[in-house]
Amino acid sequence: NQAVLATGIRDGHIRIWDTRLSSSNSRLNKEVMLIANTHSTSFSSSSVVSALEFNQSNPSMIVSIGQPDYSVKIWDIRYQAKRPKPVSSMQNPVEPGKRARAFVDIAVHPFGDRIFALSSANTGYSIVTANMSVERVFRAPGLLTNSFYLRMTISKDGQWVICGSNNGSTRLSR
Repeated sequence: NQAVLATGIRDGHIRIWDTRLSSSNSRLNKEVMLIANTHSTSFSSSSVVSALEFNQSNPSMIVSIGQPDYSVKIWDIRYQAKRPKPVSSMQNPVEPGKRARAFVDIAVHPFGDRIFALSSANTGYSIVTANMSVERVFRAPGLLTNSFYLRMTISKDGQWVICGSNNGSTRLSR
């Protein structure tokens, strides 16, 4: 739906906006849905939304990443509840002997069947949305992804994924 927008910021909330309900007085514009503390944990009530994206094949689904829970979550915005819950989620995989790391960006495949997540552990993941399992792990020599300013995207045909690297280069994968 071209009229529906979503924002996610450092306050940990996802807000859904509908431009059809806007007013000429911008101070009256309010979100139509609020998903609060989207990535909080039992240890921390504060959270941050690092990135979010609509699923193009199912526009009622939003995918988000954030901290401190280091997870990818899928939200169904068709149903407004007092305390919305994610439809599904997946923690960032932790390698044995390593600490948990955050995801820095996501991209949803045009068909909606996969999510690509870039981790601050210099790793990318292809995640199957049906069961939130890791399908493929991407690593490349010189890939440095420990910045939240890095972005990734998928080609319109879904064949290629490209992401930035802290060393100023880009990485392309099929």
